[in-house]
Amino acid sequence: NVSITQKFALSGTGVSSRVVWSPDYYGQLLDVRVGSGASPTAIKVSLPSCNPNSVAVNNNKLYVACSANGANPDKILVYNAATIRTAPAGTLTISPLQTITNSKFNSLIGIAFDSSNDLWIASYGNNTIFSISAATLNTASPVVTTELVDSPPSPTGLAFATDGSLWVTGQYGGGILLNFPKSQFGLGESAQPAYCIASTALSGCQYVNNLFLEPEGVAVFNGDIWVANNSSYNSATGLTSPGRELIDLKIVSNTLSVNATYGNASVAADSPFVCPGGLFATATHLWVNDESYGETNPGCGGNGDVATQTGGIFSFTPAQLAAKTTTVSQVLNFSNVTGRPGFGGIFVENDQ
Repeated sequence: NVSITQKFALSGTGVSSRVVWSPDYYGQLLDVRVGSGASPTAIKVSLPSCNPNSVAVNNNKLYVACSANGANPDKILVYNAATIRTAPAGTLTISPLQTITNSKFNSLIGIAFDSSNDLWIASYGNNTIFSISAATLNTASPVVTTELVDSPPSPTGLAFATDGSLWVTGQYGGGILLNFPKSQFGLGESAQPAYCIASTALSGCQYVNNLFLEPEGVAVFNGDIWVANNSSYNSATGLTSPGRELIDLKIVSNTLSVNATYGNASVAADSPFVCPGGLFATATHLWVNDESYGETNPGCGGNGDVATQTGGIFSFTPAQLAAKTTTVSQVLNFSNVTGRPGFGGIFVENDQ
């Protein structure tokens, strides 16, 4: 969700049109769509030596989490968001205002801001969640704090609830979801989650077999917690199959309960998306970033038909989700994306 602080920040930055920010991992680009009509302005931002996984906007600055790929180091690039929003259609090459690096970064995926404007980062490669306080974020030497909560192995998505608690998805054992209250922040491995549900039998955690399929995105929307089932992995073949599902969870009597599953991992025709990755919730829509939409042989992750150069972004209203509508048209057609826009998270401003 966009925090109250972020909403005030947006209102003071002159954002009058809807802006959708989406990472293009293999293209080393940031795809931006400005406007809510049938033909929004399409802007591509060229990212220097960066394979982007997630994006977030805060106080008129754009933050891009770059994951290591080959010789590219993990880092966070910071840009002036206003400069990008007002750019003409086409490819934009600009220098970042700041590049945040740290030797502890390892395959960054999800990023999110809390209500205090602190930046939180999911570091997939070393099973860690980092944080950078608002006080040091814009300084020459941002201070990266580690082990703020007990991270699940292979963390992917982050989302803050209105009560300030943090929801985290991880790909351990096929998938896990945890929630940490603000009272547990800073306690490291001693932090105790308020909620835990997984597809692996773990002590102190709810167990639901085959609930999660390598989950990536997480979002709090319309009072429910939504998780994107990205894919399933076959250890025998080393290949992945599309997850094609969103899992809708409710808190009932202090327990996480599965309210519904939107989509079907086994029946492609029952799902409008293929490999849902990043999720983002606004007041009106749940946005879904699909990394393999339109591929001839979708494989999710690093496999599949990357050369097809397609991807998709969807938005759903509460009514559409409740009805499990499967005929929702694609909101933004990324026909020129060079593969994998949904590895991590998207960000939407001024949704309509």
